[in-house]
Amino acid sequence: MIYPIRDKIIVQPVEAKTVSAGGIHIPDSAAKTDNYSKGVILSVGPGRTLDSGALVTPSVAAGQQILFNLMTAIPVKANGQQLFVLTENDILAVLED
Repeated sequence: MIYPIRDKIIVQPVEAKTVSAGGIHIPDSAAKTDNYSKGVILSVGPGRTLDSGALVTPSVAAGQQILFNLMTAIPVKANGQQLFVLTENDILAVLED
């Protein structure tokens, strides 16, 4: 198992859909991008400590689906899974169903 420390966040990427709701096949080139990806937050560290000693807790939680910056996320393998370690600054948006 992998546990984040400080202000780190562990994210499992979500595979892009290859078939639209209407049954149209979406090619890999259209479904993927080099700049961002969707993922589900698996765990969140306790937060970052300010110079004053105050703890700033992250505004996201485990289980939320997010859009995150692939350029700054750090890829890791844990238990045979491809995961990413990132900070809250790497999160572009929280996605809702």
